[in-house]
Amino acid sequence: MIYMADQKRAMVQHEAEHTSRMASIGRLAAGVAHEINNPLAAINEKAGFIRDLLTFKERYKEDEKLLKLADSVISSVDRCSYITKRLLSFARHINMSMQTVNLKNIISEVLEFLHKEAEYKSIIVSVDISEDIPEFESDRGKLQQLFLNLINNAFAAMSGGGYMDIAVARNGDEHVSVMIKDDGCGIPREDQTRVVAHGASHGGKRS
Repeated sequence: MIYMADQKRAMVQHEAEHTSRMASIGRLAAGVAHEINNPLAAINEKAGFIRDLLTFKERYKEDEKLLKLADSVISSVDRCSYITKRLLSFARHINMSMQTVNLKNIISEVLEFLHKEAEYKSIIVSVDISEDIPEFESDRGKLQQLFLNLINNAFAAMSGGGYMDIAVARNGDEHVSVMIKDDGCGIPREDQTRVVAHGASHGGKRS
């Protein structure tokens, strides 16, 4: 009886610590996004001004190389702004509790957030989500974190590129099945209980 009480106390303490860590991560993410947005806005303004000058100055407006360089800066700023918006979106949801969620939207948001990493690592992601998946009540932030950790761990195991398949389908009237399959290296049995934990992965050669 004492052992069970100690176990329950430890679980409650662990959950409280996890919630505190997630709140800290949310504040950090929001702070970083806001700090980056300020210089990005300045860069975008100056780059736009330079682009206008190049367009109106006779000696420069025919110089396609300079115009392309200015456009490249503006395009890069737009990309960074998009990333910070996604970061802020994640930060806003981290502390939220039960609400109506759409699983397809959550998975899409996570994949958008990791799009550049997948591109950089030559990982092709295939997604098959049934149209009849209903919305349901859950913790949006925790679901995002769950899929983020799972997909991040899979990416870590595919350092040489590869394929990932994500399939979501109804399993009876009250359940939904999510399958994430990749061709990276496997996870040792002793590490399988930690597969959704932040930072837990088993990168290495494919088996």
